[in-house]
Amino acid sequence: MRSGVAGDLLSDTLALLVFAYVVRFASLAMGITLESVRSVPGNVHDAARTLGANARRRFVNIDLPLMRPGLLAAAGLVLLSTMKELPISLLISPLGFSTLATRIFGSFEDAFIAEAGIMAVILVVLSAVLTWFLVLRRADHL
Repeated sequence: MRSGVAGDLLSDTLALLVFAYVVRFASLAMGITLESVRSVPGNVHDAARTLGANARRRFVNIDLPLMRPGLLAAAGLVLLSTMKELPISLLISPLGFSTLATRIFGSFEDAFIAEAGIMAVILVVLSAVLTWFLVLRRADHL
């Protein structure tokens, strides 16, 4: 019988699934997040500092609004990739827990082609809506 923090973590496979998703998709979000942080001009910080804004106020009023599109794009990319992820979900997901990708896979495996097709269409529609929201909506304004 296992005890301690490591035993609790290993027995809680949902936490292990979330950890696997974080390890797998953190690199996707990290690149976009770093670019959005780099996009904030330094002279804006200097101007805010000159006007007496403290670090918290600069972050809330300057950094966050300028970084928001990049942070939302990173979150959307991770969400879209997580919805489609099948190998991690099949290997680590707890019994009785299913993601959309595992339900599609299970329906094909059980030869419920119509059910799998409907769920695949749902996945494509969710991906299309998220793609429109993150990419194409922004391109209309350019």
